Amino acid sequence: MIAFLRLVRFPAVFTILADCAMGFLFTCRNPGEKEWIAFALICAASVCLYWFGMAANDVVDAERDSQHPVRCFRPIPSGQISAARAKRIALTLLLIGTVIGSGLAWYFSTSLTAAALACLISSIILYDYAFKARWFAPLIMGLCRAFNILFAMSVFYNPETVGGSAMAWVLAAYCVYITGVTWFSRYENADEENGWETEEESESDERKAPKAPWSPVAWLSALVIGLGVLALMPLADAIPSNIQYPIFAQDPIRWRMLIGVLSLMVGFRALQTLLLNNPRAIGPIVGYCLMTLIVLDAVVVCLVQNPTVSICIVGLLIPAIVLNRITYIT
Repeated sequence: MIAFLRLVRFPAVFTILADCAMGFLFTCRNPGEKEWIAFALICAASVCLYWFGMAANDVVDAERDSQHPVRCFRPIPSGQISAARAKRIALTLLLIGTVIGSGLAWYFSTSLTAAALACLISSIILYDYAFKARWFAPLIMGLCRAFNILFAMSVFYNPETVGGSAMAWVLAAYCVYITGVTWFSRYENADEENGWETEEESESDERKAPKAPWSPVAWLSALVIGLGVLALMPLADAIPSNIQYPIFAQDPIRWRMLIGVLSLMVGFRALQTLLLNNPRAIGPIVGYCLMTLIVLDAVVVCLVQNPTVSICIVGLLIPAIVLNRITYIT
């Protein structure tokens, strides 16, 4: 059981649930029984597809991980789960997630849901099997998260309630933020003697460690910019004041201050790691940035719903933190 939890990075699943809750509540104002059932199915499909991506990631990297001093303890190279079994798990999760997601798109007759589901599955497969070693791979991971949120938003999307521009701002913010986090995480296994040099795969499938002194600054900027996009959203009238919760509609500075505090928290921790110039410090900070997503989701919900709803989302931090003590999140 523990091996499976490690294979799918179980603590991170609560960030997916938080994303689904945010996307669902962003477009569904007064959910009833039917809407909550649909929300449960959205969560089930999203979790299955996320777990598929995590399992497929380890299947693809199994041989390389077996030769790595740290990653050799992952479930497949350590022999806790065979590569064949991990493949079966990944394919089963992909099938379940696709069936549930397709069922939602069919039942609610929404082409946007079908398109978001197709883009989500495609981006996961492209990341794991085609472009993981490329320089633009973090952007694809950012798109994975954005398409998952779009999938949650799309089922009850009503252009008369929430405009497409509002959704675009949220999706762009999350895409940039996760791109920065993923870019950041690629240095977790860098060569400590060479500081921020990281191993990448070349066209000839040979290892190389290019110097990239600007990369840490770039991913740190991506983290802050992603949050900054959210801070500017009400200012750009992407969210009309009539659908904002009154405390933000009456005093927009409160929203920007809230996002500003989150930006400082994330930026300070990431900058601290950058100054340490120690790859071993990256893993915990990546986990911290992922956990911050739960708080960020709760904050975004506050903009359009009663803030008390956000308490349930923030509550997802508790199992995520507890389980992170048992198995890793990255």
